[in-house]
Amino acid sequence: MSIEELKAKITNNVQYLQQCTDYTSREARKAASGVTRVLLNIINQPDKQRSLAKHFAKLNLGTLFQRVWESLSVYIAKKNSQGYKCVHSIILMYANITDMSPEISKELGEGGCIGLMIQAMETYRKEFNGDKSPLRSITTTLMNAIQNCTDNIRIYREANAVPIFTRYLDNENMVVKVRALRILAYIVDEDESSLLQTANGGVAFLLSLLKDAISNEDHRAQLMSAIELLRTLNKLAVNDANKNEIARHGGIPVFTRMLQNDFSEDEQCAAVQALWNLAFIDEIRTSKEMQTSVKALEKLAKSDNHHPQEICANALAQIKGRLSSKNPASSQSMEAPPSYNEAISQPTKSASTRKGQVMISYQWDNQETTIRLRDNLVKAGYQVWMDITHMRGSLLDAMAKAVETSSLVLVCMSEKYKNSNNCRAEAQYAFTKEKPIVPLLLEPRYKPDGWLGIIGLTTLYHDITSPNQLDTKMPKILASIQSALGDDVDGPIHATLQEAESNAKESSQTKKLVRQWSRDDVQDWLKDNELTKLCEAFKTFKGAHLECLYSNYSDDKKTFNEELKTDYGMDSKTRTEFVVALKEACED
Repeated sequence: MSIEELKAKITNNVQYLQQCTDYTSREARKAASGVTRVLLNIINQPDKQRSLAKHFAKLNLGTLFQRVWESLSVYIAKKNSQGYKCVHSIILMYANITDMSPEISKELGEGGCIGLMIQAMETYRKEFNGDKSPLRSITTTLMNAIQNCTDNIRIYREANAVPIFTRYLDNENMVVKVRALRILAYIVDEDESSLLQTANGGVAFLLSLLKDAISNEDHRAQLMSAIELLRTLNKLAVNDANKNEIARHGGIPVFTRMLQNDFSEDEQCAAVQALWNLAFIDEIRTSKEMQTSVKALEKLAKSDNHHPQEICANALAQIKGRLSSKNPASSQSMEAPPSYNEAISQPTKSASTRKGQVMISYQWDNQETTIRLRDNLVKAGYQVWMDITHMRGSLLDAMAKAVETSSLVLVCMSEKYKNSNNCRAEAQYAFTKEKPIVPLLLEPRYKPDGWLGIIGLTTLYHDITSPNQLDTKMPKILASIQSALGDDVDGPIHATLQEAESNAKESSQTKKLVRQWSRDDVQDWLKDNELTKLCEAFKTFKGAHLECLYSNYSDDKKTFNEELKTDYGMDSKTRTEFVVALKEACED
């Protein structure tokens, strides 16, 4: 059947449901089942799945769900009713749709549908403790909606999903239990994640299922694939307690077994990632089991597949980088990494002060912007570590040293950054070492998600998606660095302003006075100019920051005004008042 024929068949069934007045009817159930059958028939056809996913986004399925739920929710626990059969069929339809459509997953979250399902799981928990209820379809839909759209994390947490799903870890239905674990892996914070390894033996349970799955021909157990189970374990491994629990319950030999040729490339890469995650714990990294895994990793690193090669090299660098300190023979197969001084990039040594080392973690495609960022930081008096040699493999040892010796890490986020194993290693290593992280956004229209969200980098970032924005944001970036490190910003900012001074028209005497303003002086200046509502936005600013803002205003007034609108939330009247006050302070 052609893609157009599939779209037509789905559209006809969905339109019938949208016009339906009785969702307990056999016809309504037949229409929902018709959509499900189409989706099941293309389960191994990704091109058709992507095309249909876009088509679903046009069918207003969030509103339809609300109508269906309003009509059928009373039948959820009435197992012998016709309505019960229909609610099961329709939710099963959504389970299959959300499996392939992040757009519908997001629509269900924004429309309140996810909250309705989570509340039903709380209301009917006792009734749901069996195999024949709609619970399996509900948990599948909720699982898809979170793993395909991490924007929904907030919605799950607001719906009190953590304690609700934690209680389902005792469910008699093994499929429901593992789905509850998978959902929790996405929505818990680090402290809550540590509870999952003790409550109901969550980590041990997942590992037992994974062992069963890899021993079966289809690599599945309890309707879950090996890669789904492994990805859930990798989610939980963001927490050190869970890393130890995974190792204690025999995870390393299981992951090592999955490096063999009878596993798919995706399965192999997920297994390498699991070993890599565990290697951040010294005791695990130096264990005999992990040293045994090195041989399998080295063999896979020599395969013809590029992706496993790269991720294996990164994992080996992490494992061997520590093993070599206790067992020099274990690192003989590695090329010697560059010395730390060789890896450091210092384009200029003219800065009069060094306020600590800042590491820039970025994806190679964004080098032009990040080099400019580096130059600004060096002028501001910071020692900067930045890879300009496109590090791979054992060269990541230099990265590890840089993270350990850096005072702070700037994470330059983009879609390619999120998907880069090297970048993930850098950011996660910085996170595990509890280094202050300042996130920067380098890609227009990209909304940080995935593992960036797990380590808390999806909010409060600086948008530097254009050169002008980088110039405008430097005062705020420097203020964030200063706030994180607790250093005095006057010295570094002075160096940054040297070039601006040569082109600016401000009086040198007034400039000196403004530069000497403290944070309190800036707050008083705002209040004196009846701009009290901006005090919170500028609470970290000193006079030197205002001077830098003024230089940006002089260079590009249009961009500067747009930045005041988008970054500081100023309306037209406030922007005018702020600019007038800023000019008076810096020109008089």
